[in-house]
Amino acid sequence: MYPGSYVFQSGGPPPPAYYPDSIQQGVRPVWDGVEISDGSFERAIVYKTHEDNFRGAAEKCGSGQVLLVRQDRPRGALVADCDASGRYQVSAVRLGKDYAVAVSDLGPRSVDAALLEGATRATVRARETTQLDLSLSAVR
Repeated sequence: MYPGSYVFQSGGPPPPAYYPDSIQQGVRPVWDGVEISDGSFERAIVYKTHEDNFRGAAEKCGSGQVLLVRQDRPRGALVADCDASGRYQVSAVRLGKDYAVAVSDLGPRSVDAALLEGATRATVRARETTQLDLSLSAVR
Protein backbone atom coordinates (compact mmCIF):
# COMPACT_ATOMS: atom_id res chain seq x y z
CA MET A 1 0.00 0.00 0.00
CA TYR A 2 1.11 3.52 -0.70
CA PRO A 3 1.48 6.03 2.17
CA GLY A 4 -1.75 7.96 2.82
CA SER A 5 -5.05 7.89 4.70
CA TYR A 6 -7.28 4.83 4.34
CA VAL A 7 -10.56 3.52 5.72
CA PHE A 8 -10.55 -0.26 6.01
CA GLN A 9 -13.56 -2.51 5.64
CA SER A 10 -14.05 -6.18 5.06
CA GLY A 11 -14.34 -7.27 1.45
CA GLY A 12 -17.65 -9.05 1.91
CA PRO A 13 -19.83 -10.84 4.40
CA PRO A 14 -18.09 -12.70 7.22
CA PRO A 15 -17.66 -16.45 7.11
CA PRO A 16 -20.75 -18.37 8.32
CA ALA A 17 -21.24 -18.20 12.13
CA TYR A 18 -18.65 -15.36 12.49
CA TYR A 19 -18.93 -11.60 12.98
CA PRO A 20 -16.30 -8.91 12.36
CA ASP A 21 -14.88 -7.98 15.76
CA SER A 22 -12.32 -5.40 14.68
CA ILE A 23 -9.99 -4.18 11.99
CA GLN A 24 -6.51 -3.71 13.42
CA GLN A 25 -3.20 -2.17 12.49
CA GLY A 26 -0.70 -4.01 14.66
CA VAL A 27 -2.62 -4.30 17.95
CA ARG A 28 -4.57 -1.04 17.53
CA PRO A 29 -8.21 -1.09 16.29
CA VAL A 30 -8.65 1.14 13.21
CA TRP A 31 -12.39 1.03 12.46
CA ASP A 32 -12.60 4.63 11.34
CA GLY A 33 -9.38 5.01 9.43
CA VAL A 34 -5.65 4.78 9.59
CA GLU A 35 -2.64 6.63 8.31
CA ILE A 36 -0.27 4.38 6.34
CA SER A 37 3.41 5.26 6.23
CA ASP A 38 6.61 3.45 5.37
CA GLY A 39 7.12 0.75 7.99
CA SER A 40 3.48 0.70 9.14
CA PHE A 41 2.25 -2.39 10.94
CA GLU A 42 0.35 -5.11 9.13
CA ARG A 43 -3.41 -4.83 9.05
CA ALA A 44 -5.86 -7.59 9.92
CA ILE A 45 -9.61 -8.11 9.96
CA VAL A 46 -10.43 -10.06 13.13
CA TYR A 47 -13.52 -12.29 13.17
CA LYS A 48 -15.02 -13.92 16.26
CA THR A 49 -17.84 -16.37 16.80
CA HIS A 50 -20.18 -17.38 19.59
CA GLU A 51 -23.66 -18.83 19.94
CA ASP A 52 -25.61 -15.60 20.34
CA ASN A 53 -28.52 -15.13 17.94
CA PHE A 54 -31.07 -12.50 17.09
CA ARG A 55 -34.41 -13.60 15.66
CA GLY A 56 -38.09 -12.87 15.45
CA ALA A 57 -40.83 -11.94 13.05
CA ALA A 58 -41.32 -8.73 11.13
CA GLU A 59 -44.94 -7.90 10.36
CA LYS A 60 -45.56 -7.51 6.59
CA CYS A 61 -41.85 -8.05 5.86
CA GLY A 62 -42.48 -10.61 3.10
CA SER A 63 -39.38 -10.55 0.93
CA GLY A 64 -37.88 -7.60 2.85
CA GLN A 65 -34.98 -7.49 5.26
CA VAL A 66 -34.25 -6.84 8.90
CA LEU A 67 -31.24 -4.66 9.60
CA LEU A 68 -29.30 -4.99 12.84
CA VAL A 69 -27.17 -1.86 13.43
CA ARG A 70 -24.71 -1.27 16.28
CA GLN A 71 -25.75 1.71 18.41
CA ASP A 72 -22.10 2.68 18.92
CA ARG A 73 -21.18 2.29 15.22
CA PRO A 74 -24.25 3.03 13.08
CA ARG A 75 -22.59 2.91 9.65
CA GLY A 76 -22.94 -0.68 8.60
CA ALA A 77 -25.57 -3.29 9.29
CA LEU A 78 -26.08 -7.01 9.51
CA VAL A 79 -28.87 -7.86 7.11
CA ALA A 80 -31.22 -10.82 7.45
CA ASP A 81 -33.77 -11.70 4.79
CA CYS A 82 -37.33 -12.29 5.93
CA ASP A 83 -38.91 -15.56 4.85
CA ALA A 84 -42.42 -15.76 3.37
CA SER A 85 -43.98 -15.64 6.84
CA GLY A 86 -41.87 -12.64 7.90
CA ARG A 87 -39.50 -14.59 10.17
CA TYR A 88 -35.78 -13.73 10.28
CA GLN A 89 -32.64 -14.82 12.11
CA VAL A 90 -29.12 -13.43 12.46
CA SER A 91 -26.53 -15.82 13.92
CA ALA A 92 -23.21 -15.05 15.62
CA VAL A 93 -24.17 -11.50 16.59
CA ARG A 94 -21.65 -9.34 18.41
CA LEU A 95 -22.67 -8.66 22.02
CA GLY A 96 -23.95 -5.19 22.81
CA LYS A 97 -26.66 -2.69 22.03
CA ASP A 98 -28.22 -2.60 18.59
CA TYR A 99 -30.97 -1.00 16.57
CA ALA A 100 -33.28 -3.33 14.64
CA VAL A 101 -35.42 -2.18 11.74
CA ALA A 102 -37.46 -4.06 9.13
CA VAL A 103 -37.59 -2.67 5.58
CA SER A 104 -39.48 -3.88 2.54
CA ASP A 105 -36.52 -3.26 0.22
CA LEU A 106 -33.16 -1.90 1.30
CA GLY A 107 -32.08 -1.23 -2.29
CA PRO A 108 -29.18 1.23 -2.53
CA ARG A 109 -30.20 2.94 0.73
CA SER A 110 -27.55 3.33 3.39
CA VAL A 111 -28.01 3.38 7.15
CA ASP A 112 -28.90 6.95 8.13
CA ALA A 113 -30.68 8.88 10.89
CA ALA A 114 -34.06 8.71 9.12
CA LEU A 115 -33.85 4.92 8.92
CA LEU A 116 -32.83 4.56 12.58
CA GLU A 117 -35.50 6.99 13.82
CA GLY A 118 -38.13 4.25 13.71
CA ALA A 119 -35.81 1.45 14.81
CA THR A 120 -36.28 -0.68 17.91
CA ARG A 121 -33.49 -0.85 20.48
CA ALA A 122 -32.26 -4.28 21.52
CA THR A 123 -29.44 -5.74 23.59
CA VAL A 124 -27.61 -8.93 22.63
CA ARG A 125 -26.28 -10.78 25.69
CA ALA A 126 -23.84 -13.66 26.05
CA ARG A 127 -25.23 -17.16 25.47
CA GLU A 128 -28.75 -15.88 24.70
CA THR A 129 -31.08 -15.73 21.75
CA THR A 130 -32.62 -12.28 21.54
CA GLN A 131 -36.23 -12.54 20.38
CA LEU A 132 -37.63 -9.39 18.80
CA ASP A 133 -40.77 -8.95 16.73
CA LEU A 134 -40.88 -5.85 14.53
CA SER A 135 -43.23 -3.86 12.33
CA LEU A 136 -42.18 -2.81 8.86
CA SER A 137 -40.56 0.63 8.82
CA ALA A 138 -42.44 3.34 6.91
CA VAL A 139 -39.15 4.99 5.82
CA ARG A 140 -38.50 4.65 2.08
